[in-house]
Amino acid sequence: MRSFFAFHKEGGIQHGFLHCVHWAEVEVRNGVPVVKVATARPADKDARIVAEVTGAGIRLIEGGWLIPVKRVQARCLPDE
Repeated sequence: MRSFFAFHKEGGIQHGFLHCVHWAEVEVRNGVPVVKVATARPADKDARIVAEVTGAGIRLIEGGWLIPVKRVQARCLPDE
């Protein structure tokens, strides 16, 4: 099963896609310029950026770039 991550420089979360997008929208309203949303499967070493949330809205990214899962997990706390 895929994991989704929403993150920016100061923090992030790990949850489902819709929850990540909602969290990102709230963060953008609170002054964060860009929040990225990434996804990875359990065996993947890299997560793929699939969306960016900004003040202008949500931009889905086709074939997005890769970022190491360890770097993303270091910024994101699992949702409680």
